[in-house]
Amino acid sequence: MLGNPRALDPLQTQARMSTPQIEEMLGKLVDKLKTNPGETKGWVMLARSYKALGRFAESAEAYSHGGALLDAEPVLLADYAEVLAQLNGGSFKGKPDELIAKALKIDPNELQALFLACAAATDRKDFSAVADYWGRLLLQLEPGSEEAQSVEEAVAKAREIVAQSGGKPGKKAVASAVAVGAESISGEVTISGKIASQAKPEDLLFVFVRAEEGSRMPLAVVRTQVSNLPLTFRFDDSMALPGGKKISDFKTVNIEARVAKAGQAQSSSGDLIGSLKSVKPGSKNIKLVIDQVQPSTSNI
Repeated sequence: MLGNPRALDPLQTQARMSTPQIEEMLGKLVDKLKTNPGETKGWVMLARSYKALGRFAESAEAYSHGGALLDAEPVLLADYAEVLAQLNGGSFKGKPDELIAKALKIDPNELQALFLACAAATDRKDFSAVADYWGRLLLQLEPGSEEAQSVEEAVAKAREIVAQSGGKPGKKAVASAVAVGAESISGEVTISGKIASQAKPEDLLFVFVRAEEGSRMPLAVVRTQVSNLPLTFRFDDSMALPGGKKISDFKTVNIEARVAKAGQAQSSSGDLIGSLKSVKPGSKNIKLVIDQVQPSTSNI
């Protein structure tokens, strides 16, 4: 229960267990908890199972019964915060922020909590906090690794934003530190009728801009839910991730959309995907269709 959450991911167990078998197993656990509602370990197991299935509302309800076990485990608090944020369209305002703060109070270096704290601080334009959280993450990465280099750049960019604002990060600081490119990319994301039935309204939807070659680190990201499809989007240099390159640095880029069936930023088998290659900055009204299913053999 406190081990590898991927062990609960139905995409990892589908070869051994069918969907009816998984549902039957969860049903038995639910029945057990009805007769013994104080069994916090069972509630947490149920919550993590529902999250792996992409059933975030049921996961949040189960987590609400986690009691003392939940309150004592920073990993679980961070996981609960992520579930609530997904239900809130990606926003960490309110209880998700409270849970992240609680997790970091218990363990200031808990990786998932730090990652979520970075995302929340970026949303509220608090780049002083972003630099602090990225800095803590950096200390836990292998020096010189690709991940460490990316985080080092993010720390430097966040500190630059704070310095240019006189230590008072805000919208003006962001505008001065991250120039808006003269050319933007805009269009609409839709989902093909062939696979639309495989997407749930509450599923997480990512739209990425990536360089055609080199690092897979996104240049910009939009995070929302399937319920917002068809989705109108617009990317420009103001949306560059802290420490990352800008859209205007490239002659062409790739635009990708992905329905994250496992509820996580990393791609996994079963995701619904679509992409457009060699898109020039300045392109308008482009049409991106989600029309493929991520194969289990992919290493992307």
